[in-house]
Amino acid sequence: MVLGIETSSAVCSVGLANDTGPIDCISMSESHIHSEKLQVLTNQLLEQHGVAFGQLDAVAISAGPGSFTGLRIGMSSAKGLAFGLGIPLVSVSTFDAVAERWKQTGGRGVFSIAVDAKQGEFYTARYQVNSDGWQRLLEISVAPLEGVAKHLVPGTTLTTDRVELFADVKPREFSFVDYASLMRADVVAVEGLRQLRRGGNLPDLASAEPMYLKEFVVKPAC
Repeated sequence: MVLGIETSSAVCSVGLANDTGPIDCISMSESHIHSEKLQVLTNQLLEQHGVAFGQLDAVAISAGPGSFTGLRIGMSSAKGLAFGLGIPLVSVSTFDAVAERWKQTGGRGVFSIAVDAKQGEFYTARYQVNSDGWQRLLEISVAPLEGVAKHLVPGTTLTTDRVELFADVKPREFSFVDYASLMRADVVAVEGLRQLRRGGNLPDLASAEPMYLKEFVVKPAC
């Protein structure tokens, strides 16, 4: 059984999955609650399903891209659990988990992601999704609004946390899906379990880091 952790956005989510698929997740959507609520939600989820920490086979962390603070909180918590329990840590691309969740909801076709990276830039990627799975068509990168809009082909489904910035770009050529609605830690757990079963390279606990893509910028005090 794998515990999934998702803290890359305002959504704070923990979930469980096993070889049969996702089991359950508990989520809260509010900024700046991750450090306070993550452990509380984890304890609540495990208690609800009668799962002891010692029964976990791995911890899967949504590694980004996303919020610098959220990613650090999630990664630190996941590393602490994995180290304390002596189990593997599995690093899962946040966008891959989002694409998987869109597939689970029946989404098909070209699926693009654009998440606010601040300073006029977006974390972005594009996928081809069908009933069998998904394939990344455009690697995860950072691009300005104009660059993201340029690659939105007709028929694309776009998920973003800044709908208002894209609504007037090509309103009749693509549809929107709420980004927060696709953030589920049980899906992160499913993706983590897949990686674990494939026997891929797992990150070293001491050196594991989130996928930042950008340098952290400290805002000057006013």
